[in-house]
Amino acid sequence: MSNSELFSVLVIVISVVSAIIAGISVWQARRFQREQWRRDELAMRRDVLRRLCGYRYRLTGDRVGQDGEPFVALNEAWVVFAEFPEVRGALVKMHMELGESERLSENYVSLVRAMAGVARVPVDDIDDVMLARPFTPPSGRVG
Repeated sequence: MSNSELFSVLVIVISVVSAIIAGISVWQARRFQREQWRRDELAMRRDVLRRLCGYRYRLTGDRVGQDGEPFVALNEAWVVFAEFPEVRGALVKMHMELGESERLSENYVSLVRAMAGVARVPVDDIDDVMLARPFTPPSGRVG
């Protein structure tokens, strides 16, 4: 084999190895991008769940309708949890029965449990009563 033929083979081998390395790099970058996207989706779901639970007290008694924050979280849940039928079903039920105060706690607990399952937040050990009953200051005490 002459030097020029050897050089040609070497160039081909280097080109093939470079192409393989570039392909692996692109594959890894896309895999990382998909994983990051999944983490971002999970973070969005957890944020909506956190805000819904955090503003739960604004869905009680005389506070219903005073502030829109829990309703913002409920509306965002339509989009963030759109691909999950169990959450959509709980949202539909809560939406239809929102004005019925005796159904609110039950619907709220069902919705939180469905959202928590999708968002991978462990709430199985939390009693329904504890989920349904928000922390609020005692009557007459502020501050």
